[in-house]
Amino acid sequence: MHLVLRFVLLALVSCTIISGLYVYVAHVHFGVARATIEEDSFYAFRRMVRAVHVSRLDPDLRKNATMALVTLMADRPTQVQLSPGAADKFHNMASSAAKYSPAVLMIRAQYLLNSGRWKDDDEIIHVLRDLRRSGSLYSGTWLMEAHYAIKSQNIGRLIRAIDRGLALKKGHPDHMDLLRRYKAELTSEIPDEATHSPVPAARLPGGG
Repeated sequence: MHLVLRFVLLALVSCTIISGLYVYVAHVHFGVARATIEEDSFYAFRRMVRAVHVSRLDPDLRKNATMALVTLMADRPTQVQLSPGAADKFHNMASSAAKYSPAVLMIRAQYLLNSGRWKDDDEIIHVLRDLRRSGSLYSGTWLMEAHYAIKSQNIGRLIRAIDRGLALKKGHPDHMDLLRRYKAELTSEIPDEATHSPVPAARLPGGG
């Protein structure tokens, strides 16, 4: 009996050590990705993918892998193309970690608007609804609202989005500049969709 107990305890200790080692290795990859994201987004994304492969259950790693992908796509828009299936896979991975995270929702809204898939069904409506609920203090939320309003030719929604965004005491400078530009252009017509597409990608979605 004592021998069996000792074996069980040894097995538990071994599992704990191995698990801790995996977590350590995953966060080494994560640390390298954070340190290199500005200078080499492709390398940083590869390190984030490795981190997720090593520690698949870590929600922060899953969310940050998606954000690293967005940065990569912003840096190399003509080189990095996602199929609808791949985009959905990354979104589901991030959403499983932080379903109502403003960053995750902004990334999805940005993708749907840029890809044209916002026309396919009501997903963009639900994404923007959740984004307004969880990210009303982020300028990126109201920029996504404004871009959807432009694409759907909804002038009332556009005016509300601009007003809510510009009312924030602090917002991402790029977001605020775009909202001011839209307000300046807004006379009797909605700004031409063709001149405001695709939706610009911010390095820190909703930041500021």
